[in-house]
Amino acid sequence: MRSKASLYIVGRGEEAENLQKLARDLGVAERVKFLGFVSDADLLTLYANALAVFYAPYDEDYGFVTIEAFKSRKPMLSTSDAGGVLEFIVDGENGYISAPGQLEQIAGYIDLFYNNRALCRRLGEAGYVKVRDVNWEYTIQKLLG
Repeated sequence: MRSKASLYIVGRGEEAENLQKLARDLGVAERVKFLGFVSDADLLTLYANALAVFYAPYDEDYGFVTIEAFKSRKPMLSTSDAGGVLEFIVDGENGYISAPGQLEQIAGYIDLFYNNRALCRRLGEAGYVKVRDVNWEYTIQKLLG
């Protein structure tokens, strides 16, 4: 599962081709690994080895990725239009929230994570505390409630 990539993009979404082209156009394709669908075991390995998790969907219903990242004690980075993800991320407490499209701000947060591992651990622990009691029963109640 390890490669020389410094960024892993997981999932199969409609933006995959655009993101791959963007990586090539920016000259960073060798540092970005597009994994597509990954097994649960591989996903756990990716979380375990991650410094932080960036997840910025548009108006997501619930944001299960956020729970998975926090259960893995990883800080989150998202955007203010992410929807349900924002039920869990508290800006500056367990991750950071950027305005959509503010690429320099997002890059700044990534640099902050990279340059301050103690901050990553502190934010990740705070995220874990926020979701430690979240389970499938809780999730179903929230979705149906």
